[in-house]
Amino acid sequence: MSIENGSKVSALDVYKLGPLIEKAVEEDAIKWQEARKQRKTSTEITLKTVWGVDLTANINISPSIASNCLRWVGYENLDSEYTPAPRSFKSEMELMMGSAAHFSLLRKLSGLGSFEQDVKSKEGISGRTDFIFQNPKTQEWQVLDLKFLSNFGFRNIKREGISKELKNTKNVYVPTPEHRLQLLLYMRALRGEGKNVTCGNVFYINRDTAETKEALVLWDSKAEYEVKEFLAKIKEAVKKIQNKELPEPTVQSDYICGKFCPFRIYCDYGQKFAAGQIRKESKKKPLWVYKRAKEQASLRQEKLEKAGISQPGLFPQNQ
Repeated sequence: MSIENGSKVSALDVYKLGPLIEKAVEEDAIKWQEARKQRKTSTEITLKTVWGVDLTANINISPSIASNCLRWVGYENLDSEYTPAPRSFKSEMELMMGSAAHFSLLRKLSGLGSFEQDVKSKEGISGRTDFIFQNPKTQEWQVLDLKFLSNFGFRNIKREGISKELKNTKNVYVPTPEHRLQLLLYMRALRGEGKNVTCGNVFYINRDTAETKEALVLWDSKAEYEVKEFLAKIKEAVKKIQNKELPEPTVQSDYICGKFCPFRIYCDYGQKFAAGQIRKESKKKPLWVYKRAKEQASLRQEKLEKAGISQPGLFPQNQ
C-alpha cells in the first residue's frame, strides 16, 4: 500500500485495464478526426492539381448538422480555423453503441424498403436518409429517421403541443424541432426527385430501456413554409461562409449548445443560450398557412376514406 496525493493506493491497481481502455478510445477518436481532416485536404489538393477543380469553395450542408444549427455548419466548413472538441470516452462509447444498434436495426428493415439512400437538393443540401418506405395502402412514400436517446432525452419526447390533426392518434409524439427540421429537409429533397413523400417518421429508442416512441411529420403547407424559411437562412449562411464568416446561429435547443455541439467552446452565443441568458422567440406562421393546412387535412381524410382505409379518429373532422 502506498500514499498518492493523500490517498491510499493499492499495489494491485497496476492490474486495472479501465484507464488503458478509456485512453485508447479517446486517442483513437482524436486520430480519426485528424485523419478525416487530412483526407479532405488531400482530396482537395489532388483535384485542384490534376483537374483544376477547387473544392475549397464548396459548402457542405448536411441536414443532420444544419437542423441543429447553421453556425455549426460554418464551423465544419471553416475547419482550418476551428477544431472540434475531442470526444470523451463516455460520448465516444455512446456514439459507438448507437451507431451499431442503428445499423443493425436498418439491416433488419432492409427487406421492407430502401435504407441509407443519398439525397441531394439544388440548394446544396446533401445527406443520407435512414430509410424510405412506400406505404402499400396509400402508395405514398415515407421517410424514417431513427434516433437513439438517453433515458433523460427519451423522457422529454412528449405529446405536448401535438397538432390538431394528430391529437386523436394514439401513441404519437411531438419530435424535437431539430429532428422535425431534419426530416423536412429530407422530404423536400425526395419530393424534388419526384417521390410523393407525404409523411416522415421519427422513431425514438431509449438506449437504456429499449422503450420506443414515434413521431409523425406530415407534409403540408406548414411544412413547406418552414422549409422555405429555413432555405432562405441557408442561403445567407452560405454567403457568410464563402466570405470566411460564421453564419447566424439557428439553434433551438440549449442542450445542443451546452453539451452536443463539438464547437461550443468557440461560440459565445451558444454559451449564453445554454446558460439561459438568451431567450428564443418563436416566429408565427401567416394565417393562410394554417388555413391551407386545415384544407389539406380534410383532403387527406377524404382520400383515405375513398381508399377504404379504416383509421377512426386519425384526422378529426372538427378542428
